[in-house]
Amino acid sequence: MKFLHYFAFIFVTRHVLMREDLTQSLIMIQPILYSYSFNGPPEPVLLDTSSIQPDRILLMDTFFQILIFHGEASFDLLEPRTDDAKALQIEAEINF
Repeated sequence: MKFLHYFAFIFVTRHVLMREDLTQSLIMIQPILYSYSFNGPPEPVLLDTSSIQPDRILLMDTFFQILIFHGEASFDLLEPRTDDAKALQIEAEINF
């Protein structure tokens, strides 16, 4: 049964590849990796480990999926701290 699933996957992938324009087809073959940082505008970077840095957010568009990687510094900004969460909860209780 798995053998037939493989051929179905190949058929669907080829079908989607043939229907799209050149730009979208190239994204399917080689995904684009964008780097967002606090120091400047977003820029495309190489699919390499050198692109991983603590102050960057990496976004990879693979046509079928979007993957997001948060560097350590940017993750700390997005992650709610327990002290902040407690302060917000206390403030909410006071306001109501």
